[in-house]
Amino acid sequence: MNLLSKLAKIRREHPLVHHLLFYILLCSSAITLLATVFQLYLDYWHDISVIEKQMTQIKTSYLASIMNSLWSIDSEAINLQLQGILQLPDIEYLEIKHSDLDKNYTAGQMPAHTAIISHSIPMSYTKDGEEYYLGVLKVVANLKRVYQRLIDKTLIILISQAIKTFIVSLFILFIVQYLITKHLSQLAAYTRNLNLDNLHTALILNRKTPINDDELEHVTKSINNMRLSLIEDKQMIQENENRLRQILEALPIGVNVFDARGKPYFTNQQAQHISGRSLGQDICAEQLPEFYNLYQKDTEKIYSKTQLPIIQALQGQSTRVDDIEVHQDNRIIPLEVWGAPIFDEQRQITYAISAFQDITERLQREQAERAQEAAEAVNQMFMASLRYAQSIQNSLLPNPTQVTTLPNHFFLWLPKDLVGGDMIYAEAFADSFIVAAIDCTGHGVPGAFMTMVVSTALRRITRDESCYQPSEILKQLNTMVKTSLQQDTEYVTSDDGLDMALCWVNLSEQSLLFAGAKLPLYYIHQNEVHMIKGDKQSLSYKKSDLNFTFTTHTIKIEPDMYFYLSTDDFIDQVGGEKGFSLGNKRFKNLLLENYHFPLSEQGNKLLEAFNDYKNNYDRLDDVTVLGFKV
Repeated sequence: MNLLSKLAKIRREHPLVHHLLFYILLCSSAITLLATVFQLYLDYWHDISVIEKQMTQIKTSYLASIMNSLWSIDSEAINLQLQGILQLPDIEYLEIKHSDLDKNYTAGQMPAHTAIISHSIPMSYTKDGEEYYLGVLKVVANLKRVYQRLIDKTLIILISQAIKTFIVSLFILFIVQYLITKHLSQLAAYTRNLNLDNLHTALILNRKTPINDDELEHVTKSINNMRLSLIEDKQMIQENENRLRQILEALPIGVNVFDARGKPYFTNQQAQHISGRSLGQDICAEQLPEFYNLYQKDTEKIYSKTQLPIIQALQGQSTRVDDIEVHQDNRIIPLEVWGAPIFDEQRQITYAISAFQDITERLQREQAERAQEAAEAVNQMFMASLRYAQSIQNSLLPNPTQVTTLPNHFFLWLPKDLVGGDMIYAEAFADSFIVAAIDCTGHGVPGAFMTMVVSTALRRITRDESCYQPSEILKQLNTMVKTSLQQDTEYVTSDDGLDMALCWVNLSEQSLLFAGAKLPLYYIHQNEVHMIKGDKQSLSYKKSDLNFTFTTHTIKIEPDMYFYLSTDDFIDQVGGEKGFSLGNKRFKNLLLENYHFPLSEQGNKLLEAFNDYKNNYDRLDDVTVLGFKV
């Protein structure tokens, strides 16, 4: 019981010694068990090899005499010989089975268990050069005594090894305790008592003969070096604290620091300047709203103590507010205030810091920015409306790419704004198609509305009424748009209309019919540019004659002909060195210079030439040009 109590005391006071003893015993026992198993394994196979040698000895030394006795059928000699073999160690049973005689010779008793080694030795007798088979000698060895010897050895080895292991473990434990563990306890006690107020006592181990290069001495030096580093760090912290105070004094914002009890610890000069008052030691954090005259923004209500950032910081929360005002005489100062807790290593609040600044200028700047953002928002809404109008216009206007009967063509449509008053109309039929360039009044949104009205009227004329004759289309369009806009009446003040160049191509007859309302048709034939002018009559204006009959021009299509339609805005664009209009002559020359290119490239060539001529001048209006080859 005394030993157990001592072991329990060691376990409580010296857990490392306890664990060390446990692992020494565990490892030693494991090694002992492995060594014992290995030794028993060797002994077992040694005993087996002895038995096998006896089997060999029986075969070499006894077998010949037994065969002679069997040949002469001398039963007494046979039994005597078997009894002699039975005297060999671990041999338990012998049996001779004669091949001719019904009688078997046996000696000993067959073991009842299966732990045996059995050998059957055939016997042949040679006489006068002939070999006669006599039978089989069966030899059975019992392993029971082998196992018993192993058990006896196991007990002896385990007991002796256990005693040796325990004694060695105690010696090892004593040496470890003397050389290491007691010094570790001294190290632990020293480090437990080490703090910032007790750094001037060096650690010295109680050793009779210290070794300069051992691990304990290294640990001792490291702890002493750490102690010296802590002394330096403490001095540095004090210097940094003084430096921090200087930095806080230099900040352009007010800073108040309170301890965990809510008492003032530090206040910089800027805080006194903004608040107009010096914070005394008799003031606590909860008195700040009344002390500083802190009010809820735009009210005459004292600011809530519970919502004050310094109070929130003393409760462990970081907050920021900008709804506090300081009322000083006839002056109101809006403040932005931050509050944050300062924790120690145990996550306990040691200080709370509050920073604040006058945000009068910022609020004025934000107000100006909001006014600018409102203006930008209005502009964005306007641009969004334009883009939406563009999508509506694009969805309502015919899609020129759907004219599959017109494989060789280009369309150049460049609105001056997101939406425009120019449009291209294209419609395909069974063996013909209609294509037109249209210039409505103005550009931008007004022009876009006109294009939608015109597009709807054209679809009705060509699709619903199946009218293909260009002159008739122009005449009906003139009437339909003018009456739709009620410009045939006296009370409507608007005066909007359009110019148009329209072609109907009959593929089966290889003919082109053209009619124009102030816009011409250009075509190239035999390396020469031809122009067919449209009638000097616009469509749908108040002065437009509803009874005017437009001229239809018929052209027989030849294989090398190229046809072009354009609004007048391409030709009227000013530019060049002198700021003159591009003009009809230059436009014809551009067509003649580029018609040998594929139509898919001609549009890009014309656009490049247009931009080069325009240079830095502003674009006057929407630009529309289309070309095709049948």
